[in-house]
Amino acid sequence: MKVMILDTTLREGEQTPGVAFSIEQKIKIASLLGGFGVNSIEVGFPSSSKGAMEASKAICELGYDFETLGYARAKTEDIDAVAEAGCDRVVINMPTSDIQIESKLNVTREYLEEILVNSISYALNRGLKVRFTPEDSSRTPNDVWRRIIEKAVNAGADRISITDTVGIATPQKIVQLVESLQYLKVGIDLHCHNDFGLAIANAIAGVQAGADQIQCTVNGLGERVGICPLAETVMALKYAYNVQLDVKTEMLKEISEYVAEASGIPLSNRSPIVGRHAFTHTAGIHTAAVLKNPHAYEPVPPESVGNKRRLVLGKFSGKNLIRHKLNELGIKLQEEQISMLAESVREAAETSGEIGDSELVLLVEKIRKDEVI
Repeated sequence: MKVMILDTTLREGEQTPGVAFSIEQKIKIASLLGGFGVNSIEVGFPSSSKGAMEASKAICELGYDFETLGYARAKTEDIDAVAEAGCDRVVINMPTSDIQIESKLNVTREYLEEILVNSISYALNRGLKVRFTPEDSSRTPNDVWRRIIEKAVNAGADRISITDTVGIATPQKIVQLVESLQYLKVGIDLHCHNDFGLAIANAIAGVQAGADQIQCTVNGLGERVGICPLAETVMALKYAYNVQLDVKTEMLKEISEYVAEASGIPLSNRSPIVGRHAFTHTAGIHTAAVLKNPHAYEPVPPESVGNKRRLVLGKFSGKNLIRHKLNELGIKLQEEQISMLAESVREAAETSGEIGDSELVLLVEKIRKDEVI
């Protein structure tokens, strides 16, 4: 199974409520993703503003080995902007579900199909490759959806993006959509929103069915609750499905932290792979096992994703972890004192939740002082 990764943090990600990247931040994000090894990057919507055009041009000139894509409506001025920016490919986006057409455009399907075909032809004449994105794929009648896509492919689009725009599809639905396009012999992207928490499951089901590219954003940014998060998607593919990806996973936390800072949306401690708690252990039995063999409670080494292992003293901690912490701090205690300290740690953690090194030292000093008295 061959899978490529497209990052759309600079397009879909910037549609997150409250997020607006500066030109410099966009270039930095693209550079990090280029170093990481994504196959493609959506640079944004070049025609939307002067700043968007400037950022798009700068990203296209970075020299990384990724395909650059610019978003466009089925309008010549949008396609011209994508070509001017220097993008490799134009994404022509068009709604295909009844509710989207009626709510957004109020035109006939016949009219949309005509301008779609004309736009694809125009883009090809501008020297651009074309990906057609039928918006709201999962709510479009199958026969209508396939007819529109056939027209796009016959006009020259060589990639199609299956879009679960409102995140309501199931893995079974995504498989059905992918399999229905196999006869066209085109590249198939998966753009899965996470409204029901199924984005990654849907995307992986799609690639198992024959799609070859998953669209992600760093930290899962995007409209409403976003789409497939880059870190989780990549690691699930590599380690749960044994997919060979030529990426530098050790950069994942660095990338996530930078995008969190640039977006103003903090990275949750509980974020899989890149969060502070992803490799944090506190229960006594768990920490004792991790001290012997970290793989007992870790799916991958934290260093492989740029993260760190943390062994935390709390109300469930045992003496094994306390001995480990004392050794790290260069503190020597008798076994009886360690037992007393373990009890003190658990009592203190009932209210504070976590006992840091400075608090541990204070508890040690109290035990020593009490013994002197």
